Amino acid sequence: QEPLKKEEKVPEKPKEKEPSKKEEKLPEKPKEKEPSKKEEKVPEKTKDKEPSKREEKVEQKFEKVQLKAVERKEEKVDKKGEKVELKAVERKMSKKEEKEKVKVETKLQVEEALELSPAEPTPKIKVPSIKAPEAPKIEVIREKTPTGDSRKSSLIPGSGPPSRRGSLIPPEEKGRRPSLIISDEENRKLRPGEMVDEKKRRRPSTDMRRPSIAELEEKIDKPSTPLKDIGPAGPPAIVDVQESYSAVEDQTGYMTVGVEGNPAPTFKFYKGMSEIMEGGRFKFLTDGETNTITLCMRKIKPNDEGKYKVVVSNIHGEDSAEMQLYVSDASGMDFRAMLKKRKYAKWAKDKEDPDWGDLKETEKPMPALKKVEKKPETFLKPLIDQYAKEGKDKKVVFECVFSKPNCKPKWYFRKDELFPGSKYKFKNEGDQYQLIISAPKVEDTGKYTIEIGGVACTAFLNVDEPDPSYTFIRPLLAKTEGYTRHEAMMECTVSSGMAMISWFKGTLKLSDGDKYEITKDMQGVCRLTIKYCKLEDSGEYTCRIDKQEDKTTTNVVITEYPYKFTKVLKYQQVTEKDTITLLCEIDDPAGDVTWLKNEQEIKPDKRVSISKDGRKRKLVIKDAKVTDAGMFACTTNADKTEAEILVQYQNRFNKKLKDTVAVEREKLVFDIELQDQTAPADWFFNGKPIESNDRIEIKNLGGGKHQLVFKKLEMTDQGEITCKSGELVSSCKLEVKKGELKPVINFGDTVDAPVTKPVIMDVPYTVEGTRQTQIEAKLFKDGKALPL
Repeated sequence: QEPLKKEEKVPEKPKEKEPSKKEEKLPEKPKEKEPSKKEEKVPEKTKDKEPSKREEKVEQKFEKVQLKAVERKEEKVDKKGEKVELKAVERKMSKKEEKEKVKVETKLQVEEALELSPAEPTPKIKVPSIKAPEAPKIEVIREKTPTGDSRKSSLIPGSGPPSRRGSLIPPEEKGRRPSLIISDEENRKLRPGEMVDEKKRRRPSTDMRRPSIAELEEKIDKPSTPLKDIGPAGPPAIVDVQESYSAVEDQTGYMTVGVEGNPAPTFKFYKGMSEIMEGGRFKFLTDGETNTITLCMRKIKPNDEGKYKVVVSNIHGEDSAEMQLYVSDASGMDFRAMLKKRKYAKWAKDKEDPDWGDLKETEKPMPALKKVEKKPETFLKPLIDQYAKEGKDKKVVFECVFSKPNCKPKWYFRKDELFPGSKYKFKNEGDQYQLIISAPKVEDTGKYTIEIGGVACTAFLNVDEPDPSYTFIRPLLAKTEGYTRHEAMMECTVSSGMAMISWFKGTLKLSDGDKYEITKDMQGVCRLTIKYCKLEDSGEYTCRIDKQEDKTTTNVVITEYPYKFTKVLKYQQVTEKDTITLLCEIDDPAGDVTWLKNEQEIKPDKRVSISKDGRKRKLVIKDAKVTDAGMFACTTNADKTEAEILVQYQNRFNKKLKDTVAVEREKLVFDIELQDQTAPADWFFNGKPIESNDRIEIKNLGGGKHQLVFKKLEMTDQGEITCKSGELVSSCKLEVKKGELKPVINFGDTVDAPVTKPVIMDVPYTVEGTRQTQIEAKLFKDGKALPL
């Protein structure tokens, strides 16, 4: 501090970098900073007067300011150097010097007031013959002035602690002082060595607030809301993104990004070069209210840590951003996520140092240091992250090389110390140290640390879940039949719907497409369907579980399609001369059929016609005859339908009943003949049915002939005899006459005649009733019949 005081009293050697910002502002205000011009115009009358000591001090101060301004212009020190030098000089200012400068400023203000006063004469000051240089032009870059009290109050004169930097400028009473160096984050120059290449993102057009973890926890199980169209039509933009995110192991991690775009953009997340697909531990959450996209990761693992990238796009273009995810263990927070990364350029070692001016070199007091030649122990070869699969890898080996051999290491899994056993084995050979993990499992995933003499090295083990083992719980059928122009389906069942299977025909792998349809449901039912089969599709088909030897095989046999009847023939009963129509329907229009009668093929002729209409098949027989009756059938290559057709006669009486006169006790037969040989005939007497008995007999002689036989008529049989067949009726009158009685001889008791002559006797007799037989006479004598 004392050397600085001496330099103030000697005007010949002014310090070049000592003035403060107030002194740099001197050329900008001509009213306050033109003392040199006024001093040149002082009349010669003042030469004779000797300036007082106070005036000499003021003169020295003015000369200092002028010389310093000239030197600054000539040296052309860049702004960065000036800032550093000014700060260095200011730091060397003591409080005492600051007070002296304030006193000088006050005296200068008083002197200026005296010089400008019209009542008093202007004092004559002797000025060295040094031409005052023009005021240096200093470019001032300003930000937009913030409104209100957003600027720090320390910029307002009189506020805050007194400044250590001296200045000849009197303090302003109103407003704030303009600053020569104004912060402009957009266009500001970087500090030495600083390099910023981070992408500047514009502010969102809406008031955006990132959702909290609690809010995200509530929304993770709820459906997303679609993003909104924001702003004019154009490419999307990522308007809100953090450089780093943090998550805790085994908990849910979130990375939220605010986007804008019209139309609303679509998005993709990447970790490194791999795209993250939604499903499993990962879920995408969109919130239309805040227009944010959130990547949710359940059960965060240590290997989830790393660089992530989000890409949003629409029809007009795309935008992307990168972020870092840090994963800390469940015991506490990882402070790496709280540190904002900044990129700095390398310091230019070979470039010349800036010109620091005439600053006085002083030795910096350094404490006495003890020289230590010993180098710290380090890991020459650190641990490397390991990857394994449960059930496949038998062991995992962590290996490192330490600078000091034959040490006693400590191994840790997460925060728990490990000890040798069946699971873990330690192997130390010289400077090589190994941890061998036998039969790694998924629960062995995590951070492993080796510690030797207080020096630690860490690596991660990631054990993937084992490939599951599946089996066929229902194999394919040994034989599968299919038909041409139709589908053939094969079906089997695996033990889990998660099993991946493949289908093969012989050695050719089949894929889902126009020819084959491959499906598998959540119950593990696997199906292969061959569409529009052909005969050449026959062969051996196999279903195989991927990454396993399990398989099931079936032999597929494709044959011609069997045409089936969808409508069959029906039984019919017709009358001769009618038209017989037989109709059936098959399941395919292309099917061919054959018509049969009593197992004999029917050929079309004048009376018989065969036709088809789509799937319908028809047989028509015109002018039916009784001989057309029989069993009709229609057959395809795989089906048959049949029905019986009955043809009835066109019934009539070919022989009807006639009125008849008969005699008692005689036999009487009534005959009729019907056209319908199968038609029945019923007999009635005076409207009452006649029933067969010992005296009356009803006969069906066949061929339509029927008889009613009275074996021995009685007088009571006289009446109306009727025969009915369906609606046909034939009737007649039967008259029964009294039958003959025994003859009655009307002859006397005695006959007189000569002996010598023949005796002729007339024997009169009478017979009552209808004579039916001849009279036979017999002569008896004494009871004995005499021959006649």
